[in-house]
Amino acid sequence: MSEDAKEQQVEGSSGWEVEAPAPQRAVLRGLYDFTDDEVDEDVDNSIFKEVPGGLLRFDTKAECKAFMMKHCTVGSNPDYPHLQHMFTMLVSWHQIEKYLLSKIDYFNRKYPPRPAPTIDCSKNVYLQQDSGRGPEGVEGWGDFDAARVMRDVRKRLDLRFHQCITSVSTRNTLQYLYHHMRCGIYVMIRHGKLVMFIPFVNKDYSNDWGQPPRLPLKPDGTPMTQKEYYVDKAQVFRPENIIQDYGQWWANGNIICNEHQRPGEKFSQYWGDQFMSALRDLLEETCARGGVADCEFFINKRDYPHLKYSAQKQVPVEPYGFIFDKDDRDPSQDVPLKRHKYKCYTPIASFYCSDRFADIPFPPSEDWEAAVGKVYPKTFTHKYNSKTKEVEIDEPRDLFTQENFVKFKCAWEDKVDTAFFRGTATGGGVTVETNQRLKSASLSHEWKSDPSGQFACGRLKPASLSHEWKSDPRYNGTDGTAPYLDSAITGWNKRDKKIHSEPMMYLKDSDFPFAGGKENFTPIYEQSKYKYLIYIEGHCAACRYGFMMRLGSVILKVESSCVADLMWYFPLLQPMVDHVPVKADLSDLAEKIEWCRSHDEECKAIAARAGALYEKYVHKAACMDYVQALSHELNKRYRHHPAFIEPPAGPVFPMAAPPPVTSVDRNYKPKCFGDHANVRGTFCSRCQLEVDRDEADFAKRKRDAAAQEQDAKDKNAQLRERRKRQAQAKRDEAK
Repeated sequence: MSEDAKEQQVEGSSGWEVEAPAPQRAVLRGLYDFTDDEVDEDVDNSIFKEVPGGLLRFDTKAECKAFMMKHCTVGSNPDYPHLQHMFTMLVSWHQIEKYLLSKIDYFNRKYPPRPAPTIDCSKNVYLQQDSGRGPEGVEGWGDFDAARVMRDVRKRLDLRFHQCITSVSTRNTLQYLYHHMRCGIYVMIRHGKLVMFIPFVNKDYSNDWGQPPRLPLKPDGTPMTQKEYYVDKAQVFRPENIIQDYGQWWANGNIICNEHQRPGEKFSQYWGDQFMSALRDLLEETCARGGVADCEFFINKRDYPHLKYSAQKQVPVEPYGFIFDKDDRDPSQDVPLKRHKYKCYTPIASFYCSDRFADIPFPPSEDWEAAVGKVYPKTFTHKYNSKTKEVEIDEPRDLFTQENFVKFKCAWEDKVDTAFFRGTATGGGVTVETNQRLKSASLSHEWKSDPSGQFACGRLKPASLSHEWKSDPRYNGTDGTAPYLDSAITGWNKRDKKIHSEPMMYLKDSDFPFAGGKENFTPIYEQSKYKYLIYIEGHCAACRYGFMMRLGSVILKVESSCVADLMWYFPLLQPMVDHVPVKADLSDLAEKIEWCRSHDEECKAIAARAGALYEKYVHKAACMDYVQALSHELNKRYRHHPAFIEPPAGPVFPMAAPPPVTSVDRNYKPKCFGDHANVRGTFCSRCQLEVDRDEADFAKRKRDAAAQEQDAKDKNAQLRERRKRQAQAKRDEAK
C-alpha cells in the first residue's frame, strides 16, 4: 500500500479522539543504536529491548497487536508529547540541530569512518561475475544481465553532485529535504552497525509555488475560487480541514496535501510512521549479516522521487514541475530550482524512482515485509474513545505470513483464463483518459455490457475479436466460462490531484458508469487463481509487483504513464520473458489477452521465469545483497576529515545564530597543495566545497545585514515623517 493510501484511512466514529487524556511521559526512542544508552540523556529504548535484537517484528498478528497496545500510548517526542510515532520524529530545525547534526559528530568520534570491508562477491547476487545468466532451473532468459541493477545505481552516484559525499553534502541534502521537500529519514551506518535512523518533518513547512494550483473552470468559463472548489467537493467527500494559506500546502507526487489534521482531531502528527518498522528491520538485519560498509544517506518513503536534475547541465531542478503546469517527463519543460540548490548532495534513496531523477532505488518496506513473512506494527498513532475509555489502534496485517501464502497456492492448470485487476483509483488523473486504473475498469464494464461491441474511448477491436462482447457468451463469461477481463476499483481516491495538463481536481465516482468500493476487494492471495494479473501503476510504480511475481500467474505489465515508474529490481525485467507488455493506453489489452489464451504453454513458462527471478533477485537474501552492495558504492564516494584534524569543541552546528559578520578573511585556512601560505596554492575537492559554502554563507549574511540596515533606515525615515505630520497637525489644530 502506498503512503498516500495510508493517509486516506477512514476516520473513526464520533467520540474518538486522537490521544488519551493522560498520556505517559514522552520519550526519545529509536533514533540511534539501540545498545547505546549514552548518546543522549532523553533516550529511552526500553521498548526495543523487549523484543529480540530490538526488531519490531512478530510471528503472529496477536503478538504484534499486544505489543502495540502496550506501548502506543507513550508519547514519542519530549518537546511535543502529543506525537505518537514508533520512532521519534524530529519536527523542528532546533530538534534537528540537537538530535541529528550534533549526533553525527558524536558517532563519527565514537566510530571513525573506515574503508569498506572485503566481501565475497560470489555470495552477493548483484556482484557475481556470471551476472549474465538467469536463475537456474528455468530456460529462456533472453538478454538477461543482473549487472544492470548496480550499473543503474552507479550511473546515479556518478552524477557530478553525488561524487563527493561529505558533512557538507549531508547538510545540503538535509536542508533540501527539510525546507523544500518537507520530510525524510537520515541513515548512518558505522562499523557494521546502524547507529542513526532519524525521521524528520518540517511542521512549519512553506512552499515556493508563488500561487495556488490552477483550479477548474465554472460553467461561465471563469476559474473557481478556492472556497467554491471545496464547497463543491464537500458534497461528495468527507469533511476536510483545509489549510487556508496555500503557501503551507505540500505535494506527494501528484497528490496535493493540504490538511494537518482532520476535523475533530486535536493535534497533527505531521507525518505518518508507516513503513518505519519494516524499513529499520531491513537495515538492522543487513548489518547483522555482515559485510556492510560505513555510509550515510537519506531515505524517502513517499510515493515520488525527490531530486530531479537536468542531464545536460548536471544540476538539480524543481522536482514538481506539474505544479507549474509543466511535464516532468520532458527536459525542455524543466523548472529551475529556486531554493536549496547546491553543488553537492548526499544521495537520497527512494522506493520509487525515475530516469529524470537522481534518487537511488531502494527496496520498499513491503518487499521486505513480504520476503520475511513476519508481522510488523503499522503505526503507533491511535485513537482514544472518551466514552468507553478504550484505545483503538490501526491493526497490523498478517498478509505476508507463510501460513497465508501457502493457503492460496494454485496450480497453473486450475487457474482461470481471465485477466484480473483490483486496486484503488490512485493516479494523478481523474478521468478514464488520464487514469489507467479507471480505464481498465471502464474496459471491463464496457466489454461486458456494450451491445455495439466497441471498446471504451473509441478503441477498435482487432479483427480476431470482431464480435459483440455482450452477445457472445464466449467472451463475457455468460456461457459459464471465464470472461476476458475482470477489472474493478476497490476504493475511490478523492484527494486533490494535479497533473501538468489539467487543473487541480478530485475524482467524482458519479462520473463513471461502473461501481467502485470495498465490495470489489479481493485479497491478493486469492488473485492467484487467475492466469493473467494486470499490473497498473497508481501515483507511482506499485510495490505489489514483487509479490505478484510469486503467484505463478502471468503479469500483464501496462506501460508506464507516470514519472516515478521504476523500482530497485526493474532493470532485470524483460518483456515476453518474465511478463507480457501492454500499451499505456490499453489499446492492445484485448489482443494481449487473446495471445495469452492461445499460447498457454508459453505463458506458463513466463510465469515460471517471473517466480524464479523473484526467488533469486527480490527475496530476503537478495534485498540484503542489494543494500550491502549499495553501502559499498556509497562508501567509495565518502570523504571524511583526517583523524589528525581536531574538530572545534562543542557542537559542529551550533544552535545559536552566529553574530553579524562585517568582514571576512579569504585566507582563513592554509591551502592543501602548492604554495600553502598564499593564494597561489589550491584546495583539495573537499576543502574547496567547504570554502565555497562558507563564501556563499558569508555573502548571504552580508546581504541580509545590508537589507536589515536598509530596513531600519526606512523605518526611521517613516517614523520621522509620521512625527512631522503629527506635529504639523497639532499646529494646524492650534490655529
